[in-house]
Amino acid sequence: MTEEKLAAAFEAIESIPEEALTSQQAFEEWQSRQIVPRGPIGCGIAVTVAIASNAFAVAKIAKIRSAIKAAGGAQKFATKAIDSFSYAKNTLGKSNSEAISYASRKAASAGGEDVVNALVDFLSLRAVAEDCFGVDL
Repeated sequence: MTEEKLAAAFEAIESIPEEALTSQQAFEEWQSRQIVPRGPIGCGIAVTVAIASNAFAVAKIAKIRSAIKAAGGAQKFATKAIDSFSYAKNTLGKSNSEAISYASRKAASAGGEDVVNALVDFLSLRAVAEDCFGVDL
């Protein structure tokens, strides 16, 4: 997993306009016009598919988006998530799912428990975990 791939995935979430996050209907209307794969493979596509397939509720996407912005943008958010995931796996000896949870808590710590839970749910989607962190859950 590279930080750049995860940052690109978070940029996809960060780029969703505010008006698209007002309701599920507004989100579905926006995504029918706007969502396109952001690259040929990998993490960005896993994120795009998760968003486009409605595998993730608009309210949770809005929470993650606010956490990304609060962290200073997608790159800083991705750096914190990757560093925390690596630390949890390599130093603390946590399992893949535990390391994702740990990384989510560290990356979204300023957003509160709801944001952390939304991020854990999102990063724990099988395709996102595999393509963004290179791990099986």
